[in-house]
Amino acid sequence: MSWIHRVSIAVLTSSATVAALGAAPGWAGAPEEPKVVASGLAGPLQLDVGHRGQIYTGQSFAGLLTRIGRNGNQVTLTSEPTSVSGVASRRWSVAYTVRGDDPANPLAQLKLRRANGQIRTVADLAAYEAAHNPDAGNRYGFRGLSADCLAQLPPDFQPYTGQVDSNPYTLLNVPGGWLVADAGANAILKVTKRGRVSTFFVFRPQKATVSAEVAASFGLPDCVAGKTFAFEPVPTDIEQNAGGYFFSTLLPGGPEDASLGARGALIRFDADGEFSNLASGFLGATNLAIGRGGRIYVAELFGNQISMFRHGTVTPVRSLPSPAGVEYSRGRLVVSTDVFGDGTIVSFAP
Repeated sequence: MSWIHRVSIAVLTSSATVAALGAAPGWAGAPEEPKVVASGLAGPLQLDVGHRGQIYTGQSFAGLLTRIGRNGNQVTLTSEPTSVSGVASRRWSVAYTVRGDDPANPLAQLKLRRANGQIRTVADLAAYEAAHNPDAGNRYGFRGLSADCLAQLPPDFQPYTGQVDSNPYTLLNVPGGWLVADAGANAILKVTKRGRVSTFFVFRPQKATVSAEVAASFGLPDCVAGKTFAFEPVPTDIEQNAGGYFFSTLLPGGPEDASLGARGALIRFDADGEFSNLASGFLGATNLAIGRGGRIYVAELFGNQISMFRHGTVTPVRSLPSPAGVEYSRGRLVVSTDVFGDGTIVSFAP
């Protein structure tokens, strides 16, 4: 794995990635203060709102799958020795993903906990990645450099193709199974209830022009200034609207602070492979929620805010410390915040 991709993957797996993110003051004129639903959570990076208002979250840094009742009561549904990320419920059953950190023994699985408490492993996503590597055809790194310039690049900045790495970060229920946004594979996978895995969509590299100032800050040779760097597209969520279109948020596979600019993106695509880049400029786009009237809400982990996309325009909705997961339910946004500290879930009317 290149350094450029490793930075973004660390964001999704490590509580030590951010030590000093501060919360900006609330937006003037906000209609209400967020209601705290639950606190004391260890890395609630993803969440799902169930059919009766119950909330499911994977406490990624504690390896716990937790259900939170409407009264705030927390119930541990299962404990895993690894990270728990994506969650997607169907009534009282809940699917979830796990990922291990040992590169010598790759672990990435989709599991299902039934209402009676029985748990089964549905699919081995690490094995699928090793066998198929969906983004193997993507080329990452600098484009258009001379041989002399390439020879001056450090090893971590040499061009490369998609590598074997699976990080099943989030889930979406679909008829007959689930879609998985795999932040390591840079792809959307489809998993049937019987455990058959296939590639649903592969994201294209995210390109950016490297300025002379950025090149110097990374100790790169002057010859890369003004050149294009193709970053890995790291999907962090997947949702579907009533019209059948799918939407994903992307981390741009590199530093997520403002050093290279706010480069997170919101993508729309369909099952036929058609796609469009709806919006960019997000600072750490880690989740999205589809609301009413074409509104799409995006959690900006490093921007400390929830933003809204509508009719081609992005506007801030509310300032929150380190928001990671966001869902829209019954006219309210449900958001996990302060996810690298005292993880908290709040709700509010946008």
